[in-house]
Amino acid sequence: MPEHRTRKSELFEKVSAGHGQAQVPVEPARCVEYSPPQMRSFGCNTRLPLVVFVLFHSTACAQSPPPERHPADSAPLQKTPEKAVEKPVKLEPDKPKDERVPEVPKAQIGEDSSVPIPQNTPYPRHNEKSALGTNLTRVRDWFSEYAFVDEFKRSRPWFSGSPGRKGWQDARPLDLDENGWPRSLQVGQVARTLMFWGKNVKYPAGDYTILYDGTGKLEFENATVFDQKHGRIVIRPNPEAGGFALAIAETSKQDPVRNIRVLLPGGTCAKDPFKHCIRSEDCGGECIPFERNYRQQIFHPLFLDLVKSFSTLRFTDWMDINENDHPKSRWELRPKLTDAQWTKKGVPIEIITDLSNRLTVDPWLSIPHDADDEYVQKLAEFMRDNLRPGLRAYVEHSNEVWNNALFQAREVRKIAMEQKLAPDPFRATAFYHSRRSVQIFKIFEKVMGKDRIVRVMGSFIAAAALSDGMLDFEGAAKHTDVVAVASYFGFPQDLPNFPAMTIDQAVDYLKGPARTQLAKMLEQQAQVAKKHKVKLVAYEGGDHLDTPHQYLKNENVNNMLDKLSRDPRVKDIYLDYLKLWKDQGGTLYNHFTSCAQPFGPGRFGAVEYLHQDRSKAPKWLALKAFLDSNPRWW
Repeated sequence: MPEHRTRKSELFEKVSAGHGQAQVPVEPARCVEYSPPQMRSFGCNTRLPLVVFVLFHSTACAQSPPPERHPADSAPLQKTPEKAVEKPVKLEPDKPKDERVPEVPKAQIGEDSSVPIPQNTPYPRHNEKSALGTNLTRVRDWFSEYAFVDEFKRSRPWFSGSPGRKGWQDARPLDLDENGWPRSLQVGQVARTLMFWGKNVKYPAGDYTILYDGTGKLEFENATVFDQKHGRIVIRPNPEAGGFALAIAETSKQDPVRNIRVLLPGGTCAKDPFKHCIRSEDCGGECIPFERNYRQQIFHPLFLDLVKSFSTLRFTDWMDINENDHPKSRWELRPKLTDAQWTKKGVPIEIITDLSNRLTVDPWLSIPHDADDEYVQKLAEFMRDNLRPGLRAYVEHSNEVWNNALFQAREVRKIAMEQKLAPDPFRATAFYHSRRSVQIFKIFEKVMGKDRIVRVMGSFIAAAALSDGMLDFEGAAKHTDVVAVASYFGFPQDLPNFPAMTIDQAVDYLKGPARTQLAKMLEQQAQVAKKHKVKLVAYEGGDHLDTPHQYLKNENVNNMLDKLSRDPRVKDIYLDYLKLWKDQGGTLYNHFTSCAQPFGPGRFGAVEYLHQDRSKAPKWLALKAFLDSNPRWW
């Protein structure tokens, strides 16, 4: 089974029964790694609650990126009409000014013209009594959450190719500067990137404004050029045919093409930062085009409107905590505002803090598993100096270090065994996670004070003994405010006759057996939280309507789950599970996730795309209804 598809129950090193025991369970030495036939026991000798089978790592379910192949390949990801493939565009000197086209502001032309300028100015608040938070979707081109007005920030990392369709991608290295802009090209080489390039991705139609600095030649795929002059091109992609591609076909070594911005259609209403507009009539006042203020606006108003009601935003995926393709251990390696793209190292902390300040939300920060103390110190100092007074930073050591499908979990296991914290890997990992969490907490306590942080001990919902053992280890509970678990509901891997299940039967299962099993685990976790005088929170939660691995290619199963995720009855199911969470003693509940189309095995988004009709998004309707009728109760 591919690593990104592995479920939490398959990956979690076999925990012994004893949920009420006061020590971390020992991993039985005779246990072997899970394979599908072996997924029938918990700790090799204890029956695993069926609901746990739905708990694989939710952020990992995003899968690998869609292939960077050309739309015209024999097995195309998306079909591009021939008429939509535009000829290369030569970037020539200025033409006479067209009065219909707004002039590029002079302050935005130069070496740093693509760098956002955080404002940190609060918008009207919509979450004063909110009991819910949300995870934000990974910043990748193949998701439908276009959070930024400059879509280039979410574009695919540059890859090398040749002109035309036959040389779409090759293995030649690209000469990139320290910020990720191509400095030069080899003979016959182009640098390509992709936007909205994935299955079921939906994005707005309209005119996309491309701004740039430098001299060279651009190529586009699935986009028609409507206007161009030096420094500015207007294209019109065809969303019905899929995403679009941008390539630098020629660039000057003395004045390379750089600082590319791809601004989405429209703008923001001057009197309402949460309202998107195409023209002033949409606002009943002025519509400010993104081209005029993209460096200050930064966030798309539809994205802001989606997340404005949540009290907490979990930035784990924006911080690329689950990715192992770039180092994160030192502060100087962090994402920078000057990075060309935010898909290689993550989103800069300046942007994370700016969003938190604008919406008056508490940011949930996941600290890289190998971050040194200087990194933690610098991050704490930045939050102290830049996070608005009254807001608190949730601080968590990494993410799911018990989930051995994730690279950070495997790395933590190695470190823990080297430190000989316990004779078996499972307990050693748990103890290291507890110890390192407290070390991070103490640094934040010293820098920010206890009243400005929430100290999070992440745990696994199916193992209350794990939570108990980590909070007990070296007195960790004294430096912990909350124990965090993932409160998902869904279907077990081995549910009999799953391919023949109807939507009505699926609804009945979620209302019955799945609910009963989750209720028992929540009860056990709440008892541990009460014992150690900490609160119980959900770092992730919601439906887990994922396709079991053996049915990934079963069209009937996938279609049924797609329809189920959109069924109006999902609203009431969600409301019932949220009530269960509250009744069992849970406090803050972070839904997973804000916006994502059905992708691969998962169906996690509260909405499928930002411009979706909210009346057709039952999960969003449930979250909104719960927020309106359940003000914060703790």
